Amino acid sequence: MVMKIKIGIVLGTRPEILKFVPIIRELKERKIDHRILFTNQHFSKEMGKDFFKEFGITDYTFPIPELYEPSIWLREQLIIYKPDVVLVQGDTFSAFVGAETAFNLGIKIAHIEAGLRTFNLRDPFPEERYRTQIDLISDYLFCPTSVNYYNIVHLLANYPNKKADIVGNTIIDLIKSFNVRTKKSKDYVLITAHRRENWDKMKDICKGVNKVARKFPKLKFIFVTHKNPDLVTKVNKYLKGKNIEILPPQGYKEFITLLSEAKAIFSDSGGIAEEASYLSTPILILREHTERVEVLEQERGLMCSPTAKNIFEYGKDMLFNISDYTESVCPYGVGNTAKKIIYILEEEFR
Repeated sequence: MVMKIKIGIVLGTRPEILKFVPIIRELKERKIDHRILFTNQHFSKEMGKDFFKEFGITDYTFPIPELYEPSIWLREQLIIYKPDVVLVQGDTFSAFVGAETAFNLGIKIAHIEAGLRTFNLRDPFPEERYRTQIDLISDYLFCPTSVNYYNIVHLLANYPNKKADIVGNTIIDLIKSFNVRTKKSKDYVLITAHRRENWDKMKDICKGVNKVARKFPKLKFIFVTHKNPDLVTKVNKYLKGKNIEILPPQGYKEFITLLSEAKAIFSDSGGIAEEASYLSTPILILREHTERVEVLEQERGLMCSPTAKNIFEYGKDMLFNISDYTESVCPYGVGNTAKKIIYILEEEFR
């Protein structure tokens, strides 16, 4: 006898939308009952609305801003919908609240992108705490890589009812849908920076980029800003140079095209580290720690503490020796992660 599964999806940020798009498409294709609960984490309905619109997703529910209280709203929605399992992704506040609310209601939880760790609870803060605790209370742990799986084997030993699988990362599914895999390197370096731990380091990051840009006058340096207005103000104030261009936030397809054709990227984004790995674009990771250690192991990137001096030295080294960053097998899968996840859940509830 086949049981019809009901799936609740809790998300609240643009990166979560990106990584859930392949899951949502797979659910729609298989005609599986699901409900998308958007917590509006950034307190900007338009921010999520525009991104959903880019991918043709209209059937999502979000709270009225004046009554915003994610745990109460999610509890009400989950009680009404009664899903068999709630899917959360990554390490955001929305993922944490979604998992915790489902746990308190006795609903099974599936964590997409399980097992990522820096093993430093303060870096990144609060994401390391969120993803650690989500893994602890989840029933299904979908790990992008074997490294992530190894990070949670102790949970599997101590909680035998948990199920973990290595499935890849859904962002690869999404990139493949745009057909931008072919690498045609152009004479520019792409830059992004937005993480909380780098908010007070933006002046230093910009100064480092300025120095690298002066060292390589024949290259263009394109900084794509974040929607955070304070960060935009700092970038416009401190980033200076004839071969430096500042762009507003891009649509996903436009950004992925920029990334695929860049000679290199300097970024503090975890998601971009995954995308760059698939697109064979060397990345200078502007952080103290990273949970995407596979990028370093595959020699697709360098870690760089975000000071002006380090960015200049490491950035210069990367650009002088760009041929050292040879193409390698992407550690995040081949683009069938969403199919794997939904198949596993269907089998579990059959």
